[in-house]
Amino acid sequence: LSQGNFGQRDILIQQSINLLVDRTECLPLGCGFNFFQIYYGYDFGMYPHNLFAEILITYGVFLGGALILLIIFGSIYGFFSQHHRTFLYWIFLFFLGVSLKSGSLLGYYTITILIYFAYLGLIAIKKIAARLY
Repeated sequence: LSQGNFGQRDILIQQSINLLVDRTECLPLGCGFNFFQIYYGYDFGMYPHNLFAEILITYGVFLGGALILLIIFGSIYGFFSQHHRTFLYWIFLFFLGVSLKSGSLLGYYTITILIYFAYLGLIAIKKIAARLY
């Protein structure tokens, strides 16, 4: 791995982390769309190439963190529920995985994936809450 070429993705994810460390005002509420490109002076195609990193930069820890948790809960819940029997679940799970290595928040399929898994996450939280009460 030390000699591997990750096509600058490793550099971009490190720069995403550095941005959040250097610009702590982006952590609570985010700095908005394309701030990564503005901060580093990149063109539009040089985004972080990681959906979760871009969500944190754009929306911050509060909203973005909640969205990331919903996506994680949704993907886990979908696997352990009847949703794993559908072809759509597996296609969206594949594209979620791809988005973690080369996804953009403004991609043509990303919003659909975010909504799908966040919805499954909300269902999971609702079922857990119903069992507790």
